[in-house]
Amino acid sequence: MRAQKPTAQRLTTLATGLVLALAPLTAPLADELYRWTDDDGNVHYSDTLPANKAPDARDIYDRAGRHLERVDAALSEEERELERERERQEQEAEELRRRQAAEQAEYDRMLRHTFTSVEAIQEARDERIENLRSSVQLARSRITRHEEELERLREEAAQQERVSGGNPKPVHERIEEIQARVDRQEGFIQRRQADKDEIRRTFGNHIERFRELQAEED
Repeated sequence: MRAQKPTAQRLTTLATGLVLALAPLTAPLADELYRWTDDDGNVHYSDTLPANKAPDARDIYDRAGRHLERVDAALSEEERELERERERQEQEAEELRRRQAAEQAEYDRMLRHTFTSVEAIQEARDERIENLRSSVQLARSRITRHEEELERLREEAAQQERVSGGNPKPVHERIEEIQARVDRQEGFIQRRQADKDEIRRTFGNHIERFRELQAEED
């Protein structure tokens, strides 16, 4: 039967065993041996590492030839910077989670303290919406009065323009003033309508969360 050629793994094992066997004859015993590769690709075994190889990857064996540990290569400066950035982002994310948890706890406490039932939340919502509706009605009535005055002033300005020597400028200035009031009232109404939408959204969230808290207590 032809002898099989030794595999690379077997050669490595044999080399390791040979180095370990000879080590007591050439150097004082150490607890560990390092397996490292030089710049030419040659494998070495020693109980110390060359200074220029300390950052490189290496294997550590005990005196019996058992593999103890694989030490990865040290990170480059760029890799260390990336690692620091990753850690910073993780810390920021954790801080954000803690802050959000604290805010949620405070919100839940406020909700329990302020309302005793879903119906109470709905009543508070409806009361605020009704207050806004009343303010919108008042603004609309003011717009109606302003528009009536505008119509009268425009007729007055037109009449003065038809009269020889008339001076409608003061009337036009009054028209601009009243029109500005109308514009302000219309802007007020738009903001109150947006407020009503926000109240519905906010109190909808209150109701949803209150029900969740009730379910947790049950």
